[in-house]
Amino acid sequence: MVHDVGDPSRPLNELRLEVVFPENGDDRPRVLILTDGTDRLSHAGRTDWVGFDPSEVFASKGVLLPSDVPRRVAVYQCSCGEPLCGSLAPLIESDGENLVRWTDFQDFTGVFDGPNLLNDPEDDDPFSDGHPVAVDDLVFDRQQYEAEIVRAAADMSWESEGRATARLLGNLVRKKGAPRLMAANVELVGVTFDFSSNGDPTWTMRLRPVSSPEASRSSRHMLMTLPVVEGSPERQAQSLFEVLQSIPVSKWGSTFPYRYWP
Repeated sequence: MVHDVGDPSRPLNELRLEVVFPENGDDRPRVLILTDGTDRLSHAGRTDWVGFDPSEVFASKGVLLPSDVPRRVAVYQCSCGEPLCGSLAPLIESDGENLVRWTDFQDFTGVFDGPNLLNDPEDDDPFSDGHPVAVDDLVFDRQQYEAEIVRAAADMSWESEGRATARLLGNLVRKKGAPRLMAANVELVGVTFDFSSNGDPTWTMRLRPVSSPEASRSSRHMLMTLPVVEGSPERQAQSLFEVLQSIPVSKWGSTFPYRYWP
């Protein structure tokens, strides 16, 4: 659907956000970005881009909203599912109360950990090595744009019980566990849910140092696998949080299976 705003040379685009699952049925939902009913971004520049997990896009309604100054937001990521491998990131900006624009699409490697999460936020110029991607500017009616973000974020039908546990655990760690993480000089990147090779549910916490002058931040990201617990998502999240709280942060790496990324 296209809205005419009085300038026939610049009709507005319409945003639609849909959560889709892979054809094999895996619990790996992605946010598909449609403009005027078409996904015109997934093959821009590279052969394939995929959307981000809805927990990353909808965790805060502000991810896709324009701020006071134009900012880059990764809207799609490499088809391998790792934004460090590549992210499609336009500038998102507004021209007041009426319009939102996506302009200057670029492909970035090693820059994003999520839609609006930088791999190295201390880098003074993280976007210096982007590669321009041939995508026409997108211009949205701000009212329709923001209403669609609110609608999509309110629809949690994609969230399985395992993913609900990951979301609730992440909230607990960020709110109640933040002082311990800060004291250990690490921060939570996120909590994800998956199944192990034997079919058991697994929750993975991704941590990174707050500052690391002796090594690159990307080489120090730790992906830590948490133990299996039973119960409702609320009970699972609370049980996992209590396990984490019972162990010094400095000993997490020797207590739980982990690996570094990349």
